[in-house]
Amino acid sequence: MIFLFKRGRIIKKREFGRAETFVAGACRVKKIIWNSILATLLGTLALCAVLVFACVCFFPPTVMEFAYSVGWESTAMKYAERSYNRFGDAYYIAYAMEIAADEELDEDTERYAESLIAHKDFESYCEGIDAKSFYIDENGNRTDEKLKSTYKQHVYVNLCTAKYRLGKKDESFRLAYESLGGKFPPNNSLAAVLMSALKAGDTETAEKISVLLESFDVSALETADAEYLAAMKYLIAVAGAQSGGSEG
Repeated sequence: MIFLFKRGRIIKKREFGRAETFVAGACRVKKIIWNSILATLLGTLALCAVLVFACVCFFPPTVMEFAYSVGWESTAMKYAERSYNRFGDAYYIAYAMEIAADEELDEDTERYAESLIAHKDFESYCEGIDAKSFYIDENGNRTDEKLKSTYKQHVYVNLCTAKYRLGKKDESFRLAYESLGGKFPPNNSLAAVLMSALKAGDTETAEKISVLLESFDVSALETADAEYLAAMKYLIAVAGAQSGGSEG
């Protein structure tokens, strides 16, 4: 009995030792698995970091478009500027200007618009935009009627109204006047500065613009443009009458 008891104890000890060995082996397997998962995760994160770094450094247009698509306008604007500095394409500086104007960042709008106007391809870029611009009907469908306003004047509207809000009033309307070249199309930059002045109750600037409006040769304008010019003059007259009445 003692022998069997001792033998039984020996057997039990051996079984217990085998259990310990099994548990230790299982722990090592789990550790290897978790180490593999962690290594894979870290490797994936490192690869993502490298890809992001590569996009930021070498493909700023990709970051620009992605940032704008998720609503990061400020980031999109900055990467549009980086794209312009890297590739020199007018599209990128125009992209930056549009965001700055929408966000009412006047200093940035002024800077980007001036860079776009100074670009060697400014005229051809604007013509390319105009060729693709059509009126949209009430159902949201494109019509065959081209827009009467031009993208060139759209750029000058952004630039001149930004200058006006920055306190550069005389510069704003003189630059707008020069950009028209004797024409007076709808929604032009001089009219935009005038509307800004009237909205602000700035009759002094409105009167200065009124003098410039009188210099246009109405006989050389298209009928619609002449009517638009007359409408601007009428607004100035109404504002002047209201101002005089309030002073009285």
